[in-house]
Amino acid sequence: MVSSELRKHKSDIFLLANMTEFGKTPIIDIEDFSNAGYSCVIYPVSTLRIAMLSVDSFLKDLKK
Repeated sequence: MVSSELRKHKSDIFLLANMTEFGKTPIIDIEDFSNAGYSCVIYPVSTLRIAMLSVDSFLKDLKK
């Protein structure tokens, strides 16, 4: 796996996985990322959707 190859060169690297939801790639379980040597997994589409829910709520209140 790529993470093990990277760690051969630098053992203290921080590996970030970008798990893009709603795409063509199947969702990978966070445990699988951990087993593959990843330090962190982000879910950018989910965080954007949550943020946009707040924006939508704010704009509705503003319109009132």
